[in-house]
Amino acid sequence: MSIHTRTIPLSRKLSLHILPILSDNYCYFLINHHTNQYAMVDPSDSKKIHQYLNSNEGQSLFNQKSLSTILTTHKHWDHAGGNLYFVKNWKEFSSLEKVQVVGNGECEGVNQELKSDLESFTIFDDKTVVQAYHTPCHTNGHVCYLVRTSDEEGGNFDCLFCGDTFFVGGCGKFFEGTAQQMFDNIVKLNKEIKDPERMLLCCGHEYTLKNMQFIVDKISDTETSRKYLNKYKNLMEESHGTVPSTWQDEKEYNPYFKAALLESFETRREFFDKMIKDGSATEDDLKTWSSVKILQTVRDLKDKY
Repeated sequence: MSIHTRTIPLSRKLSLHILPILSDNYCYFLINHHTNQYAMVDPSDSKKIHQYLNSNEGQSLFNQKSLSTILTTHKHWDHAGGNLYFVKNWKEFSSLEKVQVVGNGECEGVNQELKSDLESFTIFDDKTVVQAYHTPCHTNGHVCYLVRTSDEEGGNFDCLFCGDTFFVGGCGKFFEGTAQQMFDNIVKLNKEIKDPERMLLCCGHEYTLKNMQFIVDKISDTETSRKYLNKYKNLMEESHGTVPSTWQDEKEYNPYFKAALLESFETRREFFDKMIKDGSATEDDLKTWSSVKILQTVRDLKDKY
């Protein structure tokens, strides 16, 4: 991808660094400036990441800092494929005794297996808390990781590392799950997120323009949808990338979020206007269909798009 790297200050001690890898993936770095340690999320392209860490830009960010943790969202090679490389060569990246590799047991290289639906653990020497949520659907063992910093002194944002569960304007394909599971994932995390405008949604791929064009073409041809499509087109034209969005952004235009969270017929009719115009759903359907049925219909339309 021809997209620039990006660093976002999260709090006085933590920064988020975003590195485009492979054809459209993202690897995330959580940098702790107090402990001089960093964590990586889904570092699948080990060759590019290694080269980047040794580059002038990488050295300016990571020199004298030790790799502490790898967070793995799910088993697919373009997310977990670099784990074994970093475990094998950890001394090149860390002065610590070992690298903590967290994830579901299906993921290669994991040495700290997550076994419960809702599990907290700590990273870095200052015991930064990470909350893991089991979000099955794209894969059975998919995990999202939530790091809260906004309640700290000087805190700006929280982060949700969501892999292929959610995307900007979309969600992951239901390879091993159901619409009911995706509905449950959205509702569960929406309850956990207290400040959606400060929750960064850090997804695994740059799929935004395709997702937003699909929304305008097939789901919701509204002023809001078109506004965000144009915003993201401009970002991509300037090689900035569209990731991360915020949880609040997704509640504005993501059709899967809308399917799960909109309850009244009036709000459904207003958002899903293009589905009605195209005959994908009638007004009576939007009155009677369950949220899960609407979500599945949107997914089916996207799979055929």
